[in-house]
Amino acid sequence: MRSMNVARGLVLLSAIGFGVAGLVYLVAPAAMLAVVGVSSAALSEFLLRTEGVALVCAAGLLWAVRDGTNAQLSATRVAP
Repeated sequence: MRSMNVARGLVLLSAIGFGVAGLVYLVAPAAMLAVVGVSSAALSEFLLRTEGVALVCAAGLLWAVRDGTNAQLSATRVAP
């Protein structure tokens, strides 16, 4: 039971991390580039915003599965 709580906590933490990073990539891509000392250009901002959309979508997926039960997870397994 404890391992299930740890797994849920990690999924929740990942969802929050992906969501925050994705939103910052969408809102302020130049600030994210400035953290590593890269100058901003239109193409790099477009690419970071595209990555931000993917991160926000991944955060939504992680948020949706955070309360999954063993029965739900085992129902998706393919029988040999």
